[in-house]
Amino acid sequence: MASKYIPEGFTPVEYQPSMVGIPTEAVKDYYNRMDQQFYTAQEESAKLQTVLATQIANAAEGDKSYLQGYFDQVKGVIDEASESKDFQNRVLQVRNMARNIVGNVDFQTVLMNGAEAKKADDQYRQLAMNFGAENIIFSGHDPRNFGTFGADGQPRRFQGAATKRPDYDNAMLGLFDKHTDVTESVSSLQEFINKGAAMDAYMNTPEGRVHVNDLSQQMFGGAFIDLPQETQEDVSLELQKQLFHAGERKIALQRATKAANLTPDQKKALETEPVLGIVPGPTEGTGAADRQVFAVDDRIEGSLTDDAFAQWARGQVGLTDAFGKEVKGFTEDDYNAGNRPTVVNAQLTSGFNEEGAPLVQMYYKLPGDDVNHSALVAMGDRSWQLQKGNLDLTLQQMVYAKNGETRAQAPAIAANWFDPMFNKFILSEEKSYASNSLGLVIKRENGGYGVYNADGEVYTAKGKKLTGLSEDAVRMVVGSQYLKNYGING
Repeated sequence: MASKYIPEGFTPVEYQPSMVGIPTEAVKDYYNRMDQQFYTAQEESAKLQTVLATQIANAAEGDKSYLQGYFDQVKGVIDEASESKDFQNRVLQVRNMARNIVGNVDFQTVLMNGAEAKKADDQYRQLAMNFGAENIIFSGHDPRNFGTFGADGQPRRFQGAATKRPDYDNAMLGLFDKHTDVTESVSSLQEFINKGAAMDAYMNTPEGRVHVNDLSQQMFGGAFIDLPQETQEDVSLELQKQLFHAGERKIALQRATKAANLTPDQKKALETEPVLGIVPGPTEGTGAADRQVFAVDDRIEGSLTDDAFAQWARGQVGLTDAFGKEVKGFTEDDYNAGNRPTVVNAQLTSGFNEEGAPLVQMYYKLPGDDVNHSALVAMGDRSWQLQKGNLDLTLQQMVYAKNGETRAQAPAIAANWFDPMFNKFILSEEKSYASNSLGLVIKRENGGYGVYNADGEVYTAKGKKLTGLSEDAVRMVVGSQYLKNYGING
């Protein structure tokens, strides 16, 4: 049926692309450009994310979160674009983001600090391989805890380098070799410390600059240059205390060396550096040492450890160690069979058994056996008689030692050997212990210990009340008092 809208004889023609308003090639080009923008945006986003990931890996530890924030921003754009299939409209956003990140001054500072921190860390690894990680520290900033932005939020430059830990004791004692006039008396030394001259002189040495930063890291977990002034003063005060004690040792050493009644053995002791070692301690059924036991090799023939203890050990039959076990070679059967051991050496220790008796580390050989055996044995009731006249010299040697850990063990060993009953009190559940020779009362209180005088007043040392002390701390107080009473102090 003919339509009134279509003329008679109308013949449709075949559709041709040229008949539409937009040419087909233009449409094709348009979609090609959109595809190209899609893949370009996708590629640029991925590249920016990769770059940031690399920078996070290379950044100083405290800057990783800062860079992670940028990484998360870029990832957010990628995730959103992926979900909406809209990468072609994100090209400009990604490029602007990259431009803003790279052009940010703080960002550039973070990257620069990361490069410097990595150099310091590489230096640390190399030195650690050569000298052992325990002997290497960072002077200035430590890349393991450094962040570009300080407490005030302002950016700062990384200034740190790995270095072998100096011998601070030698350095401080050496300072007084150059300032001999201040060690003529304690008052002269105190004046040298108080006016800041000692600190200034020490800070002009490489060891001093490393020392103050090491202290800063130990006390506050940060580089000295970054601490607020008040906190820097706390570090400086601690260092001044150490300088004062080094000066005191120098004075004591000079006086002892000049003393007319100094015996040859005493002179030798002051000139000989004892060696401090750790030996396995008694356990309380746990299989692990319940306290560290330090043994002292005084390196002097004919002294307490090389003579009196060894002489005692040679005559022992039925000897038991700190764990209550018979010592091989010292049983009755061994003696009856003529298998008497040869005692090579015996060393003073800071340890004691469950009865409070001081322990000696003994080294020996058995007949027909080239193996070096050792045993930690208790001296029992004879400890006082054996150490009398000998222990003072060994403790004097320890007090004058250059090594700080050796000096620190002198009070612990003094308390251990001069007062075995104090050891027994530590192991007991008794509430208090009175040391008549010291005029002190030690009380167990609030999970720690308090030190009181004979009148029941809290004992004060250097203006500080001695309460709430740990076992190590109260042992230090008791031992230091014994050292003082016996005139053994540096």
